[in-house]
Amino acid sequence: YAGPGSPAVATAFSSDAGAPVPYAFDYLDGRSWSGIADPLWFVQQWNGSGFRMIWGVPMLPNTDASLAAGAAGDYNLYFSELATTLVDNGQGNSIIMIGWDPQSPGTSWSVTNATEAAQYVAYWQHIVTVMRAVVGQQFEFAWDSAPEGGSVKPTALYPGNAFVDIVATDAFDQGPMSS
Repeated sequence: YAGPGSPAVATAFSSDAGAPVPYAFDYLDGRSWSGIADPLWFVQQWNGSGFRMIWGVPMLPNTDASLAAGAAGDYNLYFSELATTLVDNGQGNSIIMIGWDPQSPGTSWSVTNATEAAQYVAYWQHIVTVMRAVVGQQFEFAWDSAPEGGSVKPTALYPGNAFVDIVATDAFDQGPMSS
């Protein structure tokens, strides 16, 4: 990841690799609902780049929101707006990665117990349902969870096959450093 709105870096990587790279990844701004619902700046940076986009979409902004309210459908309008913005700006075939790494602390959608896990799943299902309802969309939804870690097992966080098109996991090379 080279930073937001960096198609030139992705293109350079493709050239350096000597092979076509069909996908690029970017994270939407999670500081506020407007950053999540209206990512026009990001979309404009990537439009015409030739990459199929994978968008890391925060489930919640950094403040004043909850998984419980999302699970109740309180934020559906924001995700309908996001889907409409993407479709209207040539990104209707994007891959959408909602609320990645829910077991990791530090995100506003971090899950630490069974109640939050159920809320995460219900909220995910709301988001997918709302985004799929937008005319012209051809989104695929990627669920990303670390295979280990956290107090909640990934199986408790899985939204179900009807709501997930791609399952991804994070695996990083970690271990003791030798001197």
